[in-house]
Amino acid sequence: TIWEKENLDYPWAVQRLDNGNTVIGSYRGKYVAEFNPQGEEVWRKGDLPGGVFGLQRLENGNTVLGLHNAKKVIEISYAGETVWEVTLDGQPMGVQRLTNGNTVVALHSGNKVVEVDPTGKVVWQVGNLKIPRTVQRLDNGNTLVGDSSNRRAVEFDPDGKVVWSHEVKGSVYDARRLSNGNTLISGSVGVVIVTPSGETVWNKPISGVGRAVRF
Repeated sequence: TIWEKENLDYPWAVQRLDNGNTVIGSYRGKYVAEFNPQGEEVWRKGDLPGGVFGLQRLENGNTVLGLHNAKKVIEISYAGETVWEVTLDGQPMGVQRLTNGNTVVALHSGNKVVEVDPTGKVVWQVGNLKIPRTVQRLDNGNTLVGDSSNRRAVEFDPDGKVVWSHEVKGSVYDARRLSNGNTLISGSVGVVIVTPSGETVWNKPISGVGRAVRF
């Protein structure tokens, strides 16, 4: 262990920034906070309307949050002001702001992933999932989903066709495509990295890993 932060009250979302700081979202504490490499808190937004299950710090300094039990996705400025929000049935979890201004969202109880435009209109979706927790739009236009209760990481093309999947032994809490084409999968029984052919090249058996970041 080279860095850790304790007493975060269900930290279900995390992002390591380019400056070495770490942004963490607390589900039960209903806050998002940023810590420097020394573990000192340098920014916080509390009293959120719901628990944080997904987050993304944007290049402009704003932060997009998936607020699970509030059924909202919001964007807050560094000053803490809400500059955008959308209400979505199905309990938002993982979120990602796309380069075209749209946002993809994994909907936990909705059992689907949706893409919404800035007005909140659903412009793309894929279903037949079982408690999807995380979503990543890939550079090739495909979408990678951590399909929790189906115990798989699954990739869909823009037409909604499954083009790749990998099953694991426990529930999947996060799935992230790495720059070398491998996929980082974390979940109830640990963390694995698998190749496109499904070969496991790294494995760490840690119980209940909500998020994992390779950097």
